[in-house]
Amino acid sequence: MSGISPPKQKLFFLHFKNQQQLVAAYMPFIRSGGIFIPTTPCYSLGEQIFIMLRLLNEQQRLAVIGTIVWITPEGGQGTSKPGIGVRLEDRENKIRNTLAHYLPEDSKGYVGFTP
Repeated sequence: MSGISPPKQKLFFLHFKNQQQLVAAYMPFIRSGGIFIPTTPCYSLGEQIFIMLRLLNEQQRLAVIGTIVWITPEGGQGTSKPGIGVRLEDRENKIRNTLAHYLPEDSKGYVGFTP
């Protein structure tokens, strides 16, 4: 069965258990915020996915629609993990503002959070 890719997920359940995990996954250079999701199946730029996002000790998950804007293929960038960068579709900045609450102060300016 070599050469067969695992099936693509359209729904991801992400739980960032601590601030360090969130900072490591957050992609500050993506407008409106982005998250890197490690995965090996091949995706296409522009594909939409759905994310159920749980932050730290919160019990409630946030439902997020995302668009794939970055792809790191397996073996594509040295030792980088394969995965996808997902722009969070967040017209009202609710998700972005929630993330700002959990990101460290020194990350907020870099991440581009503006009042």
